[in-house]
Amino acid sequence: MAHLQILDLPGHASFDIELGEGGIVGRDSQSHYPIEHPTVSRQHAQIHKNGVQFVLVDLNSANGTKVNGRKISAPTTLKEGDSLEFGHINARYSSTTDPTRPSFAKSASKASPLLTAKMETEQNIPLEKFETLLTGLLALLTKPSLLPQRGALIGEVFHAFLPGLTQAALLDPCGKLVGGIKGGRFFAPDLYGALAGAVALSDGVLSLTDSEIMPLKKELRLDSAPEALVCLKLESSVFRNGALYLESDKPFFSSEVANTLKLAARLLGPLIDRAPEDAQFLITNDDLRLAQRIQRKLLVPAAIKIPGLQVAMQYVPHYAIGGDFYDVRMVKKNEWAFILGDVSGKGASASLYMAQILAASRLLLPNSEGPAAFLNALNSYMTEVLEPGVFATTAAVFIQPDKGQCRLALAGHNPPLLRTHSGRVIDLGFDPGIPIGAQAKLECKDQRILLGKGDAIVLTSDGVEEAENESAELFGNERRNTALERMPGASGIAIALREAVFSFTGEARSSDDLTILVIERD
Repeated sequence: MAHLQILDLPGHASFDIELGEGGIVGRDSQSHYPIEHPTVSRQHAQIHKNGVQFVLVDLNSANGTKVNGRKISAPTTLKEGDSLEFGHINARYSSTTDPTRPSFAKSASKASPLLTAKMETEQNIPLEKFETLLTGLLALLTKPSLLPQRGALIGEVFHAFLPGLTQAALLDPCGKLVGGIKGGRFFAPDLYGALAGAVALSDGVLSLTDSEIMPLKKELRLDSAPEALVCLKLESSVFRNGALYLESDKPFFSSEVANTLKLAARLLGPLIDRAPEDAQFLITNDDLRLAQRIQRKLLVPAAIKIPGLQVAMQYVPHYAIGGDFYDVRMVKKNEWAFILGDVSGKGASASLYMAQILAASRLLLPNSEGPAAFLNALNSYMTEVLEPGVFATTAAVFIQPDKGQCRLALAGHNPPLLRTHSGRVIDLGFDPGIPIGAQAKLECKDQRILLGKGDAIVLTSDGVEEAENESAELFGNERRNTALERMPGASGIAIALREAVFSFTGEARSSDDLTILVIERD
């Protein structure tokens, strides 16, 4: 079967992705062929089958798609041994599969956990036990009416699979108990913290039996401890780097159980992501309202006034709080800095990193020689703060209103657009580069343009171009450009683009934060 061999994904040995009938390559975990890397767009490219051949199409990705070293702009038929690049990730296409190599199968026509189940059952998991667990979890994932009771139901599902289960709970990355699912008789913050830290460095599952727990009990000075426990790393955009904790009054762990539980953790991530309406699952409504007020105060007013410029913003977080950020600061007597960025993930964790980035930005901007120097310094500052796997795409624009001189630099962010005084929209086509936090050292470079009277720079987060309607169709660049052509003035441009996105998505709720920043020279 035809496949892609992923060659250099950090933290992973090379592995194969079976192509099946084709689908989407992207950073989104719901993509048919997920590649989790900051230089890969959420929906990066599409592979579709044409007879016995496969055709590759770039989906206007930020960092582009290459075949044999050449960036593609049109559908390209793949040939045996073709070298592919999705952002900075290298792959190789082959029409045959090596049965000795690890592979991941997920087809576009049947993109459901059942295909993952088929893969896992081939690893000698007892089928009847596996089906008991999987059937219960799939019911939770596919029946919205069950979501309000999901805590108790998850507990019952695991209890059916693990008869000795006495407690199930959710832990945040620091080991804080944030969601009891079953039981509740045992509570040991020090133990939870140790487990959450250890599972974050594991292959996804950490198990301890009685003989292994006793030394830990002594070290942490616990009054009591379970006979056996398991900690599972959760794959969730809402609950990034969290863990599911299970304890039992009898030993229950084996390699078969390990494989099954790792799959369960993968299925639980989407379940958590589908229920943000329950006070975002991890924090109370009062906490959300307070966090929303604090975040709004961190962002500059939408009606900021700068002589010689019109500035307009639109900010719509996916949840009550979000990971998009923007800022406007005067860096010299006649020069202003405009910053817009997007922290990976959504919700509470993304908003906390957003606040840290804004604080660092305001500390660094006054002493920055230009946008590239600022982004390089911001990366050095934030790499010590961001968790592994967390990054922030960022665009920086420095403008002198009186002269129209504009310097721009990008750290993994989609390039800005130039909307001329005549209404023409020009994609500046700058190299997006590497996001903040993706590597220890960045080498951003300044790009220069001259703004005429009535020209505008438009910056957006990817929540604009990657907004989806109910048919999973992307808003895309063409609709974006059409919306930008319609209205005069910075405020008119920003509102027209926001309304165009909302009109397109309709009842389908956006899956990401949406931010628009328009700077027009008077």
